[in-house]
Amino acid sequence: MSIMKQCKAKSKRTGKRCQAYAMKNMSVCYHHGGKLGSKKAREAKRLAALKHGFYTKESMVERKKTLAVINAIKKSL
Repeated sequence: MSIMKQCKAKSKRTGKRCQAYAMKNMSVCYHHGGKLGSKKAREAKRLAALKHGFYTKESMVERKKTLAVINAIKKSL
């Protein structure tokens, strides 16, 4: 019989511990960060958010220029 550990995360509202079981080799459950696991996994997830390039400096500058042109056209109408 294996004994599962309880998640060590606490609720901000009630102050009670989470009732879920901790993930294997982790101290917290899936909902409190157990899924991410290591620092390497968290870093990979963070970098995945930049994959499409929407928030790169170049694309943000390009969008600002485009909006400036659109606003200039609207004012001239």
